[in-house]
Amino acid sequence: MKATLKVSVIEGRDLAAKDRTGTSDPFVSIRLVDQTYKTPTVHKSLNPVWGSDYTFTLTEAHRNASLVFTVFDKDLTGKDFLGMVQVPLSDLVLPNVVLYDSPDTGVWYKLCPRNPKDSVKGDLNLKIGFAGPVDPELIAHLRGNIQNTSANLIATDEPTDEAPDNVENIKSSLASMDLVDMNHNELAGLLRVDIVSAKDLVAKSCFPFCTLAFGKKAFRTRVLRQTLNPEWNERAFIHLKKHEIESNWILQCNIHNNHSLPTADNEVLGTAQVSIRDIIDKAEKLGVKRAANQPTYFEPVEFVLPLKARADDDGSATLLLRFSYASYEDIRRNFWINLATVYDSNGDQRLNHTEITTMFDSLRSSLGGESIQLAFFGSINDESVSFDEFARNAEKKLKATSDIKNSGKEMMVVLDKCIICGKSLDKSSEMDVITHVALCGFEDPGKVDRFLLGNFLTESNASRKWYTKILETVGFGGYQSGSETSANILVQNRATGQLEEEKMPVYIRMGIRLLYQDRAGRTGVQSKNIKALFKRLSLQQGKKFDDPASTKEIAPFVAFHNLDVNEILDPLDSFKTFNEFFSRKLKKECRTLASSDPKVAVSGCDCRVAAFQTVADAQKLWIKGRNFTIKSLLGPGAPSGFDDASVLIFRLSPQDYHRFHSPVDGKVTYISPNLGETYFTVNPMAIRSSIDVYTENVRRVIYIESPDFGLVAVVNVGAMLVGSVIITATVGATISRMDELGYYQFGGSTTIVLFQKDRILIDKDLVGNSDEGLETLVRMGNRIGISK
Repeated sequence: MKATLKVSVIEGRDLAAKDRTGTSDPFVSIRLVDQTYKTPTVHKSLNPVWGSDYTFTLTEAHRNASLVFTVFDKDLTGKDFLGMVQVPLSDLVLPNVVLYDSPDTGVWYKLCPRNPKDSVKGDLNLKIGFAGPVDPELIAHLRGNIQNTSANLIATDEPTDEAPDNVENIKSSLASMDLVDMNHNELAGLLRVDIVSAKDLVAKSCFPFCTLAFGKKAFRTRVLRQTLNPEWNERAFIHLKKHEIESNWILQCNIHNNHSLPTADNEVLGTAQVSIRDIIDKAEKLGVKRAANQPTYFEPVEFVLPLKARADDDGSATLLLRFSYASYEDIRRNFWINLATVYDSNGDQRLNHTEITTMFDSLRSSLGGESIQLAFFGSINDESVSFDEFARNAEKKLKATSDIKNSGKEMMVVLDKCIICGKSLDKSSEMDVITHVALCGFEDPGKVDRFLLGNFLTESNASRKWYTKILETVGFGGYQSGSETSANILVQNRATGQLEEEKMPVYIRMGIRLLYQDRAGRTGVQSKNIKALFKRLSLQQGKKFDDPASTKEIAPFVAFHNLDVNEILDPLDSFKTFNEFFSRKLKKECRTLASSDPKVAVSGCDCRVAAFQTVADAQKLWIKGRNFTIKSLLGPGAPSGFDDASVLIFRLSPQDYHRFHSPVDGKVTYISPNLGETYFTVNPMAIRSSIDVYTENVRRVIYIESPDFGLVAVVNVGAMLVGSVIITATVGATISRMDELGYYQFGGSTTIVLFQKDRILIDKDLVGNSDEGLETLVRMGNRIGISK
């Protein structure tokens, strides 16, 4: 789907003077995502004429995009900002498609500031429209952008029709926390207003927009073209204070007809009012849905308001608004309930001491074990508390600690900045910090089309839900390739060269980030109760997925990981349990051998590989277990010759094909019994900690005598939620590369291949990435090295 958009930058007028002579040297930068143009510079003019035409190519990727026009004054040392205009592509497709060959000579747009401190004046004359054939599917796709856009917050006492049409700064007031006095004793709740539509407006030529005014805050929608029945579907947020509700303040609603001439007033097409008490009463009565141990749901309620421009209007024109109201206590309750859901390891809607300790560790809490026991379990040594009990006790503890002025007190949460909007929280009280983060999470910004999320390393992180961002951001390590403490696994796809983020269910993230380190660097995971928890979870999960009822998990798993079902040998409905599906076979043609040369070793798995020419390199860069040795990895009776082996670590994620195959041609000489008894995760964060994951986890070792590589050890390591490691190869069998050796049941897992010293030269790209702490995504059959 493609279309061509033609843009003419015609002229400007009444621009600000930046030069000493009272003039400017203006030019315009035009940007649409990654497509950028720049007009010629017009010297010494405040009314420049450019007359420049440009074309942009639109695809479905531009659904949320806008054209950005930025006017600068060019001088010898750089450039000065003169103003900007942003035109959402949605304005060019609703209500009708705007064509470039229309008789319009251009539209004047008022220049807007980038921030409130900018001093901006003047206008820009632009002509924008589609040129050539227009794909109906693309237009429909672009129109889909209109849902869930947000109204422009104008923090001013000036009339709203004087406010800028600055779309770059469009965001909900939820994202503008600095405009709110975060005094938790004064704030009452959050009102969400959806400005939906108007009907039967009366005007000859109508370019309508809607404004809302509440106290000193005003909100404005975008302008729609030529319609008497506009549909904005935009959203505003109003932080309500207690006195505003008690005084029953009024929300003023106006519909205006936009005039392109800056000297003309915007005509009022209709006005309406609604009291804040009426809104809250209806919202609380009809919209608030509460359930035990579940987040409170705030269903919007509708108000259809008659619009009147004059006293004698019959009120046939109407404005449709939707409201929902949430008190701050309810918002914080949802915050605690959602976090509790993440840390509930067995899904019983209850939290034990370990789970609560883990949760507060993720929030950098300084609460000690005794404080957690007293706050959430009391003097009675209960094993667990319900989500509702936890939320009530968390709120009680929060209010108690917020009232204490002692700087040395224990803190429930320690955050320097909000992990959603990035606002600094350095000087905020503990109550305000949690209220702020809870507010940001209440209406997930990742779902608001015009909420700009920046500084993310991958696309999937930019759209992730807030409570997962907490796990990713405030624990140990952020988004950084090769970070020793990052649970956000980034790998380089060998086929494309692109960095990719690994998809992981939240329960895996919890085990990865929060159970392996604490603030002092201690290895709390070594404690017997944590090891027992992992073992219990893994065995329970194995039993669960051996149950015929587990087949219902297959379709969601395929959808979550976007698996290619065409590669699977058997149809999905043929699997009798989830574990059968998990250890599925693939069609032979879907994986090919890299080379017919037997001197070429290949990957035996679909996996992420870390490769090291020596054990010393592996321990220096990757394997940081305190007591790790090759002898302890291979177990009792291990043959000699592997002390300075070449090491390749093939890590499988839950979404991968979970059968493992031979990397070399040869003969199976020995298969070990089960070694180890724990079920730590094999995530890189755990491997690069002091935990001896590989030498403590359940594992089986297969030895292969190869004519080209000598004796090769294939160590198959189980991991968190892996029920079993099943070996299908037999001792004495002669095998070829890519012949099956066995398979893992549910969970992540790892195969470690050891080549004796100087028997393999590992491919440089694999070693290079590993030296930087980065795994490489490979497929079964891909080349990994060649015999020396």
